[in-house]
Amino acid sequence: MARFQRDRRAPADRRQARHQGRRPRHHRPQWYPAPARDLRELRRAEDAVTGLCGARPLWYRPPYGVLTAGPALAARRLGLRTVLWTAWGRDWTAQATGESVYATARPGLTAGATLLLHDSDCTSAPDSWRATLAALPLIAAHCRTHDLTLGPLRDHGVPGLRGRRI
Repeated sequence: MARFQRDRRAPADRRQARHQGRRPRHHRPQWYPAPARDLRELRRAEDAVTGLCGARPLWYRPPYGVLTAGPALAARRLGLRTVLWTAWGRDWTAQATGESVYATARPGLTAGATLLLHDSDCTSAPDSWRATLAALPLIAAHCRTHDLTLGPLRDHGVPGLRGRRI
């Protein structure tokens, strides 16, 4: 949850966006220490997600994957589990193709991996999401071949969280 930017979509559109795993479109650099601000912003985002979804979020993924002390402490104080990715497909670039996204991600596709992919191009090259979409069948076939199960974070084998949804 990055700094929450007011979402002016209709409630049904917001629920659908949450269901599809989308998040607010604003990323502010996190590397300037401001613990009170970090806690305030993350609490505000948590409250917004809870209000929109009817359930409290369980996870915190820092913007750009940059985890600094302030947001890390704020997430811990709010009881959010921080998650970073272990593999990516570099799907945000203008040069990305389905094959290049898969080739970049493939070495990191191991048991327990968290793969970073984007379903939107709001902060990346226009239409870059198409490369992500084209890579999905390749990634799924790789996982099937290597007996790996694809799934959401809630099923990532974290004790006490299995089956809880957000």
